[in-house]
Amino acid sequence: MDPLINRLPNVAFVLVLNGVLNLQARLARMPLKFSMNVRIRITVDVKTYAPLTIKLHFTPVGHGNVDLEVDAHNTPSEVLEKLKIVKPIVLDQIIREVNSRLQSEDLTEAATIDILKMAEASKIETGHLTDLITPSEAMAAVQGVIEPKASAGEPTGSELSGQV
Repeated sequence: MDPLINRLPNVAFVLVLNGVLNLQARLARMPLKFSMNVRIRITVDVKTYAPLTIKLHFTPVGHGNVDLEVDAHNTPSEVLEKLKIVKPIVLDQIIREVNSRLQSEDLTEAATIDILKMAEASKIETGHLTDLITPSEAMAAVQGVIEPKASAGEPTGSELSGQV
């Protein structure tokens, strides 16, 4: 293993989702409309894999990652006390749904970024408009596996090694 691998920094960021959840409930046969301000914090770890793959790993959400604030505008105080019963139920449902989506195959696939594949699809230039090579060819040339392409009259890699 390359000793520099241990020196690579751990990279992570926090994705913050804000929203408003509009709810309607019946309390003592009276329809009650209220909303909850929701804030969800998702920690995303960034990992790199050979040759050039980046994967985003989402940490499951817990109670400490979700904030709910009841916004029961013009609601009597005795009704607000009843809404305190609803808050933990809604919180648990939000956590369960967010974690379910974080573990979905679609998100896992979207969170895997194959940079080499993307670069090979787009091709890179070597400096000559007519001379295009793929990133795989460029990496192999740098590693000395193959000789880089040379235009007529230009020295190849082996001829360059003797020049200063």
